[in-house]
Order: sequence, then C-alpha cells, then structure tokens
Amino acid sequence: MFESLSMLAGLLAAVMGFQVATGAVGSVLLHPTEVPPSMEERGYSGEVFNQLVMEEIDRHEFIAGSDFGTQTVQTERERFDVDLEVAEISLTPVRNAAFRSLGFIQFEFDGAVVESADRLEMHMTGSARGRAASAILSAPKEDPAALVRATAEYMLTVIDPMNALKVQFAADSDTRDFTKTLALADKAQFHLTLDLHPQLFNLVGRAFHLAGRNTEAADMYSRAHELDPNYAAPLANLAVLSEVSGDMPKSREYTKKALALDPLLPHFYRDWGRAYAEAGLYDRCVSNYERFLKLGEPKAEDYYRMAVCLREVGRTAESTAMFQRVTALDPRAAVLTIR
Repeated sequence: MFESLSMLAGLLAAVMGFQVATGAVGSVLLHPTEVPPSMEERGYSGEVFNQLVMEEIDRHEFIAGSDFGTQTVQTERERFDVDLEVAEISLTPVRNAAFRSLGFIQFEFDGAVVESADRLEMHMTGSARGRAASAILSAPKEDPAALVRATAEYMLTVIDPMNALKVQFAADSDTRDFTKTLALADKAQFHLTLDLHPQLFNLVGRAFHLAGRNTEAADMYSRAHELDPNYAAPLANLAVLSEVSGDMPKSREYTKKALALDPLLPHFYRDWGRAYAEAGLYDRCVSNYERFLKLGEPKAEDYYRMAVCLREVGRTAESTAMFQRVTALDPRAAVLTIR
C-alpha cells in the first residue's frame, strides 16, 4: 500500500510539478479553513474564504509592482479527484505529501474562524521553512471581509519579511501618503539579504513615484537597476519617468531594455487593466493601460478599453481622442464610440 502511494506521489509530482515550481522559493499552501455557521449564512464558506484570501494576496502583489511576488500560493481543495481506472480517490493529501517531500511546499498555514462575543477570530498557525508561527486575528462579526484582509496580510508577512513592506505599500497607495512605507523600508534594508535590495529599491521608487517625488523615484529605480541589471521592472519604471519629463529617446531606450529582459512585461499591465475595468476600478484601469500602451503593441480593443475607462474617470477629451484611434484602427468599431 505504502509503495503504491509512493509511486503515485512521484507520478503526480512529475505530472503536476509545474504548478508549484513556478515560485522562486517554492509554494505556499493554505489548508481548508473552518468557519462558523454565521459566516456560512453570509456566503463565506471555508472554500470561499480561502479563495478570497488568495485574491487579496494577488492584489497586494500587483499593487506593489511587476516582478515583486516570489511565491505561488495555493489553497487546498478536497474535490481534487482523479480516476485511476481502478478507483476514484482523492489525491490531494498524496499530492501535498509528494510536493512537501520534494521541497516545493515551503510554507503551510492552517486556520479556523470562531466567534467571540461580537467578533470573528481567526486562529492561525503556520510553518515557514521550519519556523513555526501562530496568531489570533480579529474582525467585527458583521465584516468577514476585514478578516480576509487580515489573514492575507498575516500570511504575506510570515512568508517573507519583505512582504511587510508590500502590505504597508498597499495600505498607503489609497492615500498616496507613503510616510509609513518609507520609514519601514529604511529599517528593512539592514535586515534583508543583498539579493532582495533591488526589489526593495524598486518598491521605494514606486512609493516616491506615486507620491509625485519623481527625482527621488528615478534615483531609487537606478539603484535597483545597478544592483540587478537583469531586473526589468525598474527599467520599465524609468521609461515612464523619462517620458513624463519629455525625454522620449531615453524612454524608448529604457523600454527596449526592459522588454529584452522580460518580453511579457506589457501583458502584465494589460491583463490587470482589463481586470480593473471589469471590477469598475476605472482609475486603476487607466494607470495600468497607460503603461501597457507605452510598453506593448496595443490593438483597437485595447484603445477602446482605455477610452471607456478615461470616460468613466471624467477625462472626456482624452477619451474622445482615444475613441478616434479605435475607429482609425478598426472602422467597424465606430459604432462603439457612440455609447
């Protein structure tokens, strides 16, 4: 029996290993979360709760900038069944055992939500590269979404101390006041390994950039590039700054270098621009499509999405000009500009 399971684990790891080997330091596994009946009634089943935590982690990774995330985070699902002709069995425990033995899963979290008076409490334990961690996270009973955010932030900070910066950056991005992010970054640089300093400086550059402090942003991006010449994100950010300052030749040079290092960089901004448009977050749609239009090879549909988002944020003249580009590229789309 054990030999059969071992063979099955090896086979499964070989077939599915690509799903967990994409992160630079391995994967993170969040086991099924137990939730009280009151949360079930609100539509927050354990599976829904875990999925929302995954989405919140993705949001933090995106806000912090391209190439910032290093982990592939997975949530365990019980309905992972495979028909092996002999019998249909759940392979989730076997798969996880195989991944764990191969070193792919380096972080694991277990949690259960309980009610305590008028609060929801997440009792969470974790294991990160042999280090144990535990916490009790709390949120108002009527606000399960707040517990989702707290859970995601806790996981991020345990997975990698630098993620504490990412979490703070995400919190500051709504107000454009990055005082806390910059103060935390100043302390973090003395505790992070040198290989993480390019990411640190790129993130600090993003904070300066969004705060309108472009000179300081350019300095941080340049330092990140000097430390890691193969890191595409700071070059892409320098391209944006150069264009804002009117230095188009320099902007094109940075763009060319960034795309040579990471040809998929434009797709990152386009895909998130689409996601924000569908979510109704039009200001974020605009900021991401602006970067895609500079880095990528846009088609009529891309200009159309940008035009719609510009109109939604009140930038009517720019929206009209963008709609005109749509019809120039694809006359059949002229009817879309009437909407």
